[in-house]
Amino acid sequence: MADWNRLREHCEIVAVCDADETKAKAFAADFGVARTYTDAAAMLSAEKPDFVDIVTRPETHLSLAQLAAQHGAHILCQKPFAPTLAEAVAIVETAEAAGVRMMVNENWRWQAWYREMKRRLDAGEIGEVKSAVWIHSSNDGLMNPPYPNQPYFATYPQLLIYETLVHFLDSACYLFGRPESLRAYTKRVNPVIAGEDSAQIRLFWPDGRRCWITATRCGEVLENGVAMARLRIDGSSGTLAMMGDGSLWSGSGELMRIDWEPPTTGYKGDSALATQRHFVECLESGEPFETNGRDYLFSVRMVEASYESAAARATLAL
Repeated sequence: MADWNRLREHCEIVAVCDADETKAKAFAADFGVARTYTDAAAMLSAEKPDFVDIVTRPETHLSLAQLAAQHGAHILCQKPFAPTLAEAVAIVETAEAAGVRMMVNENWRWQAWYREMKRRLDAGEIGEVKSAVWIHSSNDGLMNPPYPNQPYFATYPQLLIYETLVHFLDSACYLFGRPESLRAYTKRVNPVIAGEDSAQIRLFWPDGRRCWITATRCGEVLENGVAMARLRIDGSSGTLAMMGDGSLWSGSGELMRIDWEPPTTGYKGDSALATQRHFVECLESGEPFETNGRDYLFSVRMVEASYESAAARATLAL
């Protein structure tokens, strides 16, 4: 919401809905929102908004998207997009049938370091991409209780890939294009949670490129944790790397720090602002969203395939 307030030249959030009236009123007071509701249908009928920003938990996304579509409101929907691929398809088809536009709020690909890496890859800075290694580590899965900011994570039967690594899978598509197959491994380190908190995913492309994603939420925070990951991309003529502090490095032997500083305002390289600006600018211009619902189904399929692969101990085509 802080970033919606930074976009007032484009749009204004006129109302907030929360089933808990106390939370709705507190939110409105904190961010200067004019009106509050506890019933989404009542809000949509009264306000007739151009769009809605759905920020609830994933199991509610389908019903809320259906409601928004019935009222002709365009949709920005938080990730995880839906608990299953079938529900994600239903959300997309609901929006398409109603003639409303929808975008998934997949803002990690909008982190400034990934945008800069993409620009450099497209410029041919390291030649043809051959392989990439992503390392993600955080320690909130070891806290007591685990995941104090989002304690319901402990109840998710599928956790790390579904909730976190979808960011990396989508960003891999952004940086390298869609892979043709994957192989995944999962493990639960903390016995008090329901799902997996450690995973590895290997992505394969037809031209021989490979990307290895290895992650845990029961490890150490990388550097100051702002990027929550390290990424090394090896190409035919050099290497491009990102550290956990968002700094970028390149070279064809010894890596040297690039004279580039990531934004320090907002969420993770100001990615929330960039994502929301993209959404409203595309609504204004008619240009396609980068993560429109139909295209994002591939990222959801990658998540589903990762669990299928881990269970079958096999490489699966996408």
